[in-house]
Amino acid sequence: VVAGLIFWALIALVASAFPVVMPRLSVVSVSIAPIVAAMVLGGPVAAGWIAAVGTTELRELRGRVPWYGTLVNHSVLVLPALVGGFALLAIVGDSTDVILRFVATMVGATIFHVGNVLLAGLGVALREREDVRTVVTVDTRSYLPNLFALAPLAWLMAQIYAYVGPTATLLFALPLYTTRL
Repeated sequence: VVAGLIFWALIALVASAFPVVMPRLSVVSVSIAPIVAAMVLGGPVAAGWIAAVGTTELRELRGRVPWYGTLVNHSVLVLPALVGGFALLAIVGDSTDVILRFVATMVGATIFHVGNVLLAGLGVALREREDVRTVVTVDTRSYLPNLFALAPLAWLMAQIYAYVGPTATLLFALPLYTTRL
């Protein structure tokens, strides 16, 4: 279990290393995919840990982000990851049905995405003293479809990890990179 958390945290750290800054100064990265993959494999607690640790950025470590900014940046990922993970668990229960697990992943990922976008938009709106609706609609219009495309990719990453192994999961680096572009 610990080795899996370390693996997904490292994948998320690499994905977080290349964020995209949006027009209203929201920061978006493809670290969402490893967070959702951890959600699929380990539930809400794993997703929460990966969201907390795996999204640490160099600018935070170098002190370019005040402590409260770092707290907000991680909270807007951890809280929705936990809620999305609990939703996934509530839908799946003890079922091993692949279709149900896929649908539950899409629901959990959607809750995660929507919660993250709303909380991050609120944070940016407060910081920039702008209307939250404006921040959310301007920034998300360009990247929201990509966020939802990451959900099936994350589910597939989790399946490859579980059935083939961690090394095969690294093949997803190219799709993640192109989604970032």
